[in-house]
Amino acid sequence: MVLSSQRCRFEKTRTEFEAIFQGASDGIIAIDTKLNIISFNYAATYFFKDLRHVSGELKLTDLKDVNSDMINELQLVTKINNGVSHTVIEVEGVTLRIATSPILTEGKNLLGRALFIQDISAQKTFEVEVKKINASLEEQIQARTQELENERKKAVDASSIKSAFVSNISHEMRTPKRYIGRVKFGDEGKTHQ
Repeated sequence: MVLSSQRCRFEKTRTEFEAIFQGASDGIIAIDTKLNIISFNYAATYFFKDLRHVSGELKLTDLKDVNSDMINELQLVTKINNGVSHTVIEVEGVTLRIATSPILTEGKNLLGRALFIQDISAQKTFEVEVKKINASLEEQIQARTQELENERKKAVDASSIKSAFVSNISHEMRTPKRYIGRVKFGDEGKTHQ
């Protein structure tokens, strides 16, 4: 009875896992330590067309879209720390982010790695657009800053001219010409002060 109950729970867990695995929108590929493909979900076939026609064993290196840099990084991360890594590759004009995670036994022995593949082409396109917009804004800011600096210089120059004018007028008003005040009126020939 206990064995039957455990089998039921195991079967239920396996079925749930399979539904999650196959229903994921990101591609998932499980590989062993020798880079043999153990399993993959349906979404992975969108990213790596070679998986659609698998008959028998297939190594990750057999996929035509997997480059040597990705393989080297996978092997390096596996040897160093069995940690999580991320890499970006191009496959038929599509930008893919591949995150890897170790598959470990309960005793922390490495069985393989899980690869999680996500299409980030739209994100890359948006990043390029944001960079273009930022560059354009930077140019506009620099142009406007230059305009404002030119206007400030004009204002400083105008202020200097105004100050000089007011200073000269003020001086002239304080020191009248000697002939002001000697005005002739009519034919009398008299000068009035």
